[in-house]
Amino acid sequence: DGVRHIWDNLIYQNRGAILAHCMGLGKTFQMIVTIYHLFRIHPLPNNNVIKRILVVAPAALVLNWAEELYDWLPDDNIPFQVLNPKARCNSYCGKTAKVDRKMQEFITRGGVLVISEKVICSNYKKYCDLKLNLAALPSSSSSS
Repeated sequence: DGVRHIWDNLIYQNRGAILAHCMGLGKTFQMIVTIYHLFRIHPLPNNNVIKRILVVAPAALVLNWAEELYDWLPDDNIPFQVLNPKARCNSYCGKTAKVDRKMQEFITRGGVLVISEKVICSNYKKYCDLKLNLAALPSSSSSS
């Protein structure tokens, strides 16, 4: 039902959708199924072409998203990248040049970028005009 809800809203009604449930009901998997189909079905019923999907997650969930994407989209030629300052704080915290390079790759190549709230919020002025097909904003159980 979640995939159908997201699909109907994004594709047929050309608007956003919220997928909110209790923990453990498969929201991440439903989003990954939706992402897979958005990149695989050409042309989409609304004639859009999917190029970029941004997943903005709490730092605690970024690696979980990366693992799930790797498990479910391993050889499907849907490029995805992960910017996780919590795991590599020395690499990304306060070093906007590295974030800028990753964002430029995402803008150029497209695909899926999983990024922490901290990184996107600290750079939002640079990326507020980014043309996205979908932005997924998962929350942690502590902020729900």
